Amino acid sequence: MQLQLQELKLFATADLCGTSTVFDKQSRELNVCNWNSVYSKIFKFNRWESVKCFINGLGRLDFMHLLALHKLKYCCKLNNCSNVTMFHAFQCYKLSREYLTLLTKYSCGPNDIMFNINFNVIGDFRLQLNV
Repeated sequence: MQLQLQELKLFATADLCGTSTVFDKQSRELNVCNWNSVYSKIFKFNRWESVKCFINGLGRLDFMHLLALHKLKYCCKLNNCSNVTMFHAFQCYKLSREYLTLLTKYSCGPNDIMFNINFNVIGDFRLQLNV
């Protein structure tokens, strides 16, 4: 329960920061500092211990991958949105560097289903653990 509350708190912070290129650096810092601190406090890790393998063992993702997953899921829903205004706004966003970078990084297509998006983002996180 504590973990879910902390996730909500971090996503609220992320919403306040926006999604600009400056946010990439900030989200990396949130991932390393805050996310590790959350797990360290809840599960009594030392500060110098990496929690990525532990996060994976719990079947969860780190902050960067969670953020990417939520963005891609939201885009997937907007791509199938019946609201004409939202659909057209998304059609403009589809041309943005941020969106295209997300698709490329996680090997997703613009019309992928949620299962493929989940699979690719989780796969990328696990690949980082093996490197």
